[in-house]
Amino acid sequence: MNFHQCPAATTSVVTQLVTHPASTFVASSVYAFCDLGSCCSGVWMLHRSNLIHTGWIWEENTRVFCEVLAWLVGYAFDDLDWMAVGTALPDTDDEDEGRWYSYPLVGAKATLELRLAQAVGGFELSFEVLGSADEVLSAQIQLAGDMAAQYVITSRAGLML
Repeated sequence: MNFHQCPAATTSVVTQLVTHPASTFVASSVYAFCDLGSCCSGVWMLHRSNLIHTGWIWEENTRVFCEVLAWLVGYAFDDLDWMAVGTALPDTDDEDEGRWYSYPLVGAKATLELRLAQAVGGFELSFEVLGSADEVLSAQIQLAGDMAAQYVITSRAGLML
């Protein structure tokens, strides 16, 4: 997610992101700045240099998408994790950077930051997956996102036989 601000505003936003008390994980994200120099005393653009994949998924695929990402990094995503994510989503808005929800997936194989936000008025969720990933994990994450945008996915555990 990129956004443009005057240098003073960007510094303020970045400070809030890095030091926000509710999420110490965001502090480990790597941010890089570039001066575009096109307005004010210079426009700054925030890049997440550890962005693995971004896109959208169908809202009904949110839990299984979280479970798949967690499985890929060796983390057991359970009902308490879902309660945290599911409870936060109604207050999100993908058009407002400050209203995205961030959830860490700290696994045995890797650590990811999953950012989610609802598309207001729609049935989609925008997402970003950040962290450090090799080529294989990156491709797996991209495939999971693409499938959650193309199909309705149901967990076998949720099926009544």
